[in-house]
Amino acid sequence: KLFDFQEQALAAEAEHRREHPDETRLAIVLPTGTGKGNILAERARRFADDEHEREDGADTYAGRQRVLVIVHTNELVEQLEATIRFVAGMSEWPITVGVVKADRDQVDADIIIGSRQTFEDPARRAPSVRRLRDLGRGASNGAAARLSYWGLGCGAAPARQVPRPRG
Repeated sequence: KLFDFQEQALAAEAEHRREHPDETRLAIVLPTGTGKGNILAERARRFADDEHEREDGADTYAGRQRVLVIVHTNELVEQLEATIRFVAGMSEWPITVGVVKADRDQVDADIIIGSRQTFEDPARRAPSVRRLRDLGRGASNGAAARLSYWGLGCGAAPARQVPRPRG
């Protein structure tokens, strides 16, 4: 179960998407230690649930949309995998969670987790997925610009601010 402020963040994201469907890259910015991984996991689960409901709960179906969660380090892949598996287990549907890194290439899962370094390799990219991204600490404007398709960034500081001149 999410905290109220986490639910509010997801509600604001959903409302913004309804009101501005042309804006495909959004960010949820919260301080360190406030459960951004839980928010990403819950958003991924909700998306996967919606995909199953659209297909009347079929275990497999053609043309499904998947979720790709991109993080900055392999350590975060492991951490987020555990969180997403736990949250996905709360679904009424059989949501699969896969990892793409090293010798793991589980690209057929409903929710796929991998590091930025892995997906920078063109041979490792999954082309027809929705992307959720944990921008992590210290991400630059360039990191936000790499989001494509439909994106949601979660981070403590998803983009550095350039100081404005005084005066």
